[in-house]
Amino acid sequence: MEKTALLWFASLPPKSIHSFTNLSHAFLNRFFISRVYYKTEDALHYIRQGEHEPLREYIRRFQATSAEIPNLNPRVKLYSIKYELKPRHFADQIALIKPKDMVEFQEKAASFIEWKSFVRPERLTGRTSRTLPRTKNPKRRTKKVKTATAVNRLTAKGLVCTSPEHPIRKIQSIQY
Repeated sequence: MEKTALLWFASLPPKSIHSFTNLSHAFLNRFFISRVYYKTEDALHYIRQGEHEPLREYIRRFQATSAEIPNLNPRVKLYSIKYELKPRHFADQIALIKPKDMVEFQEKAASFIEWKSFVRPERLTGRTSRTLPRTKNPKRRTKKVKTATAVNRLTAKGLVCTSPEHPIRKIQSIQY
C-alpha cells in the first residue's frame, strides 16, 4: 500500500472491518477522488461547433472526446455530431443527405472540406462581386451592377403600397 492508504488503514478502529466487501466500500468512500472517471454520452452534447470554428477543428475535437467514451453507440455519436453543427452550408447538406453512419458522415465532411479549400469564401456566403466581369473597355469594368431587392421588385409591380397612410407605414412611423 502507498503511504496515504497505509496511514488510513492503520487509523481504522479495531474490529470495524468484518469482510473484504466492507473494506473495499470503506476504501472507495475514502479515496473516491482518485477513482478514474469515464466520460459518458452526455459529454458529446457539450461539444458544439464554435461561431468561427472550421469544420475540420470541430470534427477533430468531437472525435477526441468520443474516443474517451467506452461502448459509445454509433447512432448517438452520429446524432450528436450532426445536432451540434452550426447552421451553415455543410449542415444544410447533411440535412439533405442524411448520412446513415459515421463513415458516410466523415466522407461527406472530407469532400466538403476539400471542396471549400478550392472555392472562394464569398461563393459560400452567397456574396458576389458587384462589379461586372473584366472586359477590354476599362470604363465598363468599374461600372457597378445594379441589384434589385425583393421590396424594390414588389414595389415596381405595385404589390407594395407606398402610401404614408397605409397601416403598416403608420406603425413604422410611431416613435418609441
